[in-house]
Amino acid sequence: ARRYSLRTGSQYRQFFPNRCRLKHSGKKNETSHRNAGGLLFFAIIKDMDLRFEPLSNENMPEALSLIREAFPDNFEHVKQVYKISLEKNKKDPYWKTRKILEYWVIINNDSDKIVATTGLYRLVEHSEDEIWMGWYCVDPALRGKGIGRKTLEWTIDQARKRGYKFFRLWTTTDPGEAVAQKLYDSIGLSVYKQKPDEKSGETTLYRELKL
Repeated sequence: ARRYSLRTGSQYRQFFPNRCRLKHSGKKNETSHRNAGGLLFFAIIKDMDLRFEPLSNENMPEALSLIREAFPDNFEHVKQVYKISLEKNKKDPYWKTRKILEYWVIINNDSDKIVATTGLYRLVEHSEDEIWMGWYCVDPALRGKGIGRKTLEWTIDQARKRGYKFFRLWTTTDPGEAVAQKLYDSIGLSVYKQKPDEKSGETTLYRELKL
């Protein structure tokens, strides 16, 4: 499997989608390289050494523990989606509406614990030039450390490398997602459609970034 790493340190540095560039004593050093595990990415953020790994049967239980905390109302659904994505049984009825299901976990190398999750999916009804982000979350205890931004930027880069023209996601106006809205705005994910929900009183926001 291909593994990706984000090397973090005491100061924040901007993450570039196709490479990571560090500044030391005024010199710029390219830090992307290949090893037996695949292509590794390194970037400076805050005191955490991260790596990205595909969802697997081995790490799924821990990933679901984080999902339960982040999306308690959707836990059973995500559990089903995760399982189906790994089985890749195209005869499963779920695949009648899905074209792509791919998920990753983000691990803190120091603690070897999962600190975030992310994914990409495409429905049958979606065009071939668009991809959607699925079940993206960060451990609530570790928010505000740059993990969410790096995970989002990394996920966008995966979409770009796969040749998609539009990266999309949906979110809501729930006050609990206010911080995430600011992050999406700063990345350039603009709202292109809104759908009010009379039952909840919230509005679903559909965002996109042209790649």
